[in-house]
Amino acid sequence: VQECVSEFISFITSEACERCASEKRKTINGDDILYAMRTLGFDKYADNLDIYLKKYRDILKTTEKVPGALPANPSLPGEPAGKQEESKEDDADESEGEGN
Repeated sequence: VQECVSEFISFITSEACERCASEKRKTINGDDILYAMRTLGFDKYADNLDIYLKKYRDILKTTEKVPGALPANPSLPGEPAGKQEESKEDDADESEGEGN
């Protein structure tokens, strides 16, 4: 089953990647995945995922307006929660050292 799932993901991603390449972009986004799924005949799945993507984007917009809400790009599962803040501090330290 895992092999089939991996092949399916590669199939969809490859089509999305071709679209990005034709538009001279390097990053695949959700719309590219939905386009690929529809192009390859997975319309029923794409329709459901399109609804999910719209709801997800609406939630992101809402949480950006709420003070104290989680950031749009929270830490990845298994990644230490403070890692993002540490990297920002490291960047600040490096920029301070550049002027010397």
